[in-house]
Parts: sequence; C-alpha cells; structure tokens
Amino acid sequence: MYQFMRIDQPIQSEFNHRFMSFFANSTRLPHIIMLGKPGAGKSTLSQILERLHGYVHISIGAIHRVENAASTEVGLKIRGCIERGEVFGNEMVAITRALLNKKLTEIIEEDRRFVLDNFPTAPSYLPYMQELITKHRLAGRIILIVPEISNTEVINRLFFRVVCSNQHCGHTYNLAHAGFAPINEGKCDYCGFVLSRRLDEYEDERDQKFRSYQKKMQTYDQYIFPVIRELSQSQLIECFFIDNELLRKQFLFRSFSA
Repeated sequence: MYQFMRIDQPIQSEFNHRFMSFFANSTRLPHIIMLGKPGAGKSTLSQILERLHGYVHISIGAIHRVENAASTEVGLKIRGCIERGEVFGNEMVAITRALLNKKLTEIIEEDRRFVLDNFPTAPSYLPYMQELITKHRLAGRIILIVPEISNTEVINRLFFRVVCSNQHCGHTYNLAHAGFAPINEGKCDYCGFVLSRRLDEYEDERDQKFRSYQKKMQTYDQYIFPVIRELSQSQLIECFFIDNELLRKQFLFRSFSA
C-alpha cells in the first residue's frame, strides 16, 4: 500500500523529496486528481498546471455547465437531475461516466497528462475510477493532491471568487489575493469576457454567506471527504495532503525541468 502522508514539520524534507520525485523527469509526469474543500484552490492550481506544464485540465463541473447552457440532449438530462436534487443519483453518474470516458481515454492514448479537477465527487464514482486506473495501468502513475485550507479561509475565498462568464473558458480568479486577481478589473485575462460571481456564491449578507458555506461544507463532508478517505487507503494511488500556499510556492510555480 502506498504511504499516506500529511504535511507536518517533522516530515517536511521527506515529503518534499517524495513529492518532487514524481516530477524529476518531465517526460513521465503523473496524472493528477485534485480534490478538497470548496474554495481550496483546486481549479486555480489545475489551471496553473495546464498553463505552465501542459496538463489537460478537466473540470466535470465546467463540462456539465457547458452542456446545460447549450441545452443539448445531455444538458437537458443534467438540468433535470439538478432540478430533482439527484446530482449524485444513478442517472447523473451514468451521464458523467459517458462524458469523461471518451475524453480521458483519448488523453491517455495520446500519452498526455490530465489533472482531474474535483472528481470523483461521490463514493458512487469510485468503481469507475478504479476501473479506469486498472484499464489504463495508471497505478503508480497517478496521484491525489488535496490542497488544505482552514474553514475561515474557505469562507473568505468563496466570497471573493469570480469566474469568467465565457462557458468555454471559465477561468477562476480571487479578488482577495493579488496573485490571483485579474490584470484588467472585471475582465478575463485570457479571453476578455466579463467576470462574474458564481450565482450559488453571490451573497450580500453575512448570514446568507454563512448558509452558502454551510451547504457547500455539508456536501464536502457527506460526499467528497469519504472519497478522499477511500482513495487514501487504496493501493492504486498515492495521496498528498498539502498546504495550499506551500503547494503553490514550492511546486506549481517551478519549472519541472529546472
């Protein structure tokens, strides 16, 4: 079984050595699953990996939103699942598997690397992930990264987060952090579209913001944390729990070839 490591001071040097060993050879970069609390920086970190290191960033949430906005046949089914409150039901699982399977298979067959942003998001998806890892012999070639932040920071990040309104871009920014704010106020740095708050996060009142936070954390505790726990005990994947800022400073902003 792979070692389950949490970033603590006594193992700092061991952790850095083990973590960075995955990236010593730029031709054999690992595939990455990115899971964590809402607002932990999963999408931002995934976008950095895509922009600087050639990863294919896959966000199933963004894929769902594009299908929904276009009112495709699949999008209408997704909308129906959401309206019925069945976002983790069998129909949504089947839809998501179909959307992901072709894309992931193409990436792997082309010998490219993917970063899977916020998926799997429920235990019902775990058999599919295990099947995918076994089918494509990804054991030892895929890792789970869990950016860790405090609950207070989660609230702050959710409140100041804005996203590109272009469904085909969807880049994420945070107005509270200079390094993650847009260069041009109110506009996306990559496509020029207007930035907006996610509708499920826009809150004017403190109590409303807190209710939004509670709802998201309930989803995390009920669905996503059990997935993280299960994957951390799996023999197919190695897991790293690491402070978000340490991850950003020591890993993502370095060149793998440096």
